[in-house]
Amino acid sequence: MDPNATLEKIRAIVKDRYDDFDAMTVRSLMTLIASLDSWLTRGGFAPPAWTTAPSSGLEGAIGLVGPDLLQVGDILLFPARELWTVEDDGLHVTVSDGYTEDELEPNGQMLIFRPQTPRSRRDEGCPTCAAAANEGCHMHCDALASLDEDAHAYLEKLGLTSIG
Repeated sequence: MDPNATLEKIRAIVKDRYDDFDAMTVRSLMTLIASLDSWLTRGGFAPPAWTTAPSSGLEGAIGLVGPDLLQVGDILLFPARELWTVEDDGLHVTVSDGYTEDELEPNGQMLIFRPQTPRSRRDEGCPTCAAAANEGCHMHCDALASLDEDAHAYLEKLGLTSIG
């Protein structure tokens, strides 16, 4: 389920047919809303149009997710590190940032930032910390450190100071 596409469809229906909802349109709208609700209830991200965090020039969303919803390109927070691999064997999820590998419990939750466009450094390297192509950002990369700082500020605005 793509929450961005679903939101776009909902908005298009409401905009185009606001005064003329027939039974088919109402059914379609209800299906889209139920799909988006199910996605959010399972811990999926809200569309970035709803939750854009001030994250070092990156647009995206901060969310608390289970390991089964992690994607390559997500950035684990505190300390920030981009996921290069996510492997799910059905019992555990193993993630790697190119330096370290972690095995995550299937029922755990982690705070991540999901960029609208993943910043994978595999092809071009990082201009901030000088990581080469096909090499992950260094642990003290200024770009990742400022992402953590921005995430702290964003969570404080939401009153979630105990997270992170």
